Amino acid sequence: MQWISLSLIAAFFYALRYIFVKKYLSQASSLVITFSVRFFGALLIAPLAFVIEARGFNANLLMATVVATSVLTAVSSVIQFYSVKNYDISASLPFLSFVPFFMAFWVYVIHGALPGKYCLAGIFLLCSGAYIIGRQNAVHDRAPAAGGGAALFFISAIILGLTTVLDKTAIESAGAGGIIYSICWNAFSALIFCPLFFAGKNSKIYISQFKSHFLHLFIQGFFGITAFASQMLAVEYCKNSASNVVYVKSLTMLQIFFAVAISSVIFGERGAGARITASVLMIAGAAIIAAAK
Repeated sequence: MQWISLSLIAAFFYALRYIFVKKYLSQASSLVITFSVRFFGALLIAPLAFVIEARGFNANLLMATVVATSVLTAVSSVIQFYSVKNYDISASLPFLSFVPFFMAFWVYVIHGALPGKYCLAGIFLLCSGAYIIGRQNAVHDRAPAAGGGAALFFISAIILGLTTVLDKTAIESAGAGGIIYSICWNAFSALIFCPLFFAGKNSKIYISQFKSHFLHLFIQGFFGITAFASQMLAVEYCKNSASNVVYVKSLTMLQIFFAVAISSVIFGERGAGARITASVLMIAGAAIIAAAK
């Protein structure tokens, strides 16, 4: 069951990235953070291109999918990093768990497949736990604008619901596999930021921030590529299921539990008891999803 282990690795490193961004990169632009996670991710995974044998894949379909997902996830990442820097993680990140709902819809539209009833029950528990966390943090949060972070992550969930299904298209239909897709995605995702990063009106500010936060940006880039590549490999290894992206993405939603638990300690975000209780629902939901596979 390699896909389960890889999904959990992805969840852990996604959570670490959020914590790291809030603790060390709160003064950096969300655009700089988004660019750097892709830039360093591309550098770190590029050597695998000389090891992995790429053959028999549909280059046109692969690149079309890479372009679409790169642009859409760029918007999603900027939204997420802005929310993480400006709102309590535990008050906003839980709403990312709505991704599986949107994914189930897109899987049906694109692939004509629906997850089974047990998987749906698991998704329901996962999202119910996230809803409780969001409600509790809205009560305990010091700032009345906590709902803004939740709304931003909800928008991000809509975007990621589509792009994660498109990942399946690149990995399976285009025949790229998890590693090749990760290499292409990170390389192109970094390139689309170059005009804004190096030629935009704020380019000097962005470059200055990149230099001053270089080490921290590199570390979060390492976290990001580890999580992304693990998730893509999990989708590849779970390819025998028509709804594999739903199963994998649902397990990676455990990043919410990891991030909430860590942020409660590091940042002293209140309402920890209710958040932990709600997170148990999320763990139960993930377990059901894994068993339903």
